[in-house]
Amino acid sequence: MPTVLYFHGGAYYGGSVAGAEMLCRALADFAGCQVISVDYPLAPEHPFPALACYRVLNYLHEHADWYQTTPAGFVLAGDSAGGGLVLTTAYLDRVVFATNWVEKLVVNHH
Repeated sequence: MPTVLYFHGGAYYGGSVAGAEMLCRALADFAGCQVISVDYPLAPEHPFPALACYRVLNYLHEHADWYQTTPAGFVLAGDSAGGGLVLTTAYLDRVVFATNWVEKLVVNHH
């Protein structure tokens, strides 16, 4: 089953998975995929959450059987600050760590 990791918006210091729940449910229902909403650490205590988001991607890769997904081909999606995390996580996946687990990006950066 295709897996989407969704990163909520909130200017890196606000927002939550609860605020993105209805959107994630609609995405799962209409796109026919499983959506994992990522609750990343917020600023100011954690000013650089992108590495934590990459760790979620790494965890899903390692536990793909449990989540009934393939270990590669993940879709990253997010809005606002979450869109920035999508791009940064994809950069870590492709350029920094060269793991190539991300297949597609969906960004709504308003």
